Amino acid sequence: MRWERKGKTNTQLAMQVDALSQGLANASFLAFPAIIIGSNTSSSFTALEIFGMILWLASFLFESIADN
Repeated sequence: MRWERKGKTNTQLAMQVDALSQGLANASFLAFPAIIIGSNTSSSFTALEIFGMILWLASFLFESIADN
């Protein structure tokens, strides 16, 4: 209905674009902390890893709010 109000008639293409953008967001921002922590050989967290976890949490919350 939102796309119809904006005048989009090709809903299949709009759904594909939406799915691809969601996938890109999930594959990038939500995966950064795991990649950073997985590549660290130290047993303690660094400031970058803590920042990554905070970024992941914020991205997860925004994504959850957007899905609702």
